Amino acid sequence: MIKFISGLIVAIGLAVGYHLLVFGTEITLRNTSDALFVVGLFLFFISIIAVTDAARVFVGFAYSFKQMFKRNREKYSSYYDYSNRKEKSEGQFGIGTLFISIVFLTIAFILAGQYLN
Repeated sequence: MIKFISGLIVAIGLAVGYHLLVFGTEITLRNTSDALFVVGLFLFFISIIAVTDAARVFVGFAYSFKQMFKRNREKYSSYYDYSNRKEKSEGQFGIGTLFISIVFLTIAFILAGQYLN
């Protein structure tokens, strides 16, 4: 629950920061909708990657490059050892972030509908 609340606070902070950076202090339905849409879409795609565990593809690329270009550092005996070590050091945030992004996108579409009417 703490991860969800902290993720929500970060997402709201990103939306407010984007709004201030792009639109300044002019708060309208359109500006708020645009800010929520951009942040929600960004979070949606990142959370889809996290939920489907598609980031493991990037772990494979990182392993290949580290094996090719490492000189004096520890080399891993296999990809399995490397992926197990990476898996233990990384955290999960996918489902909560997916829910937050869907809520942001829903609010953005509602505000855009109200703006267009």
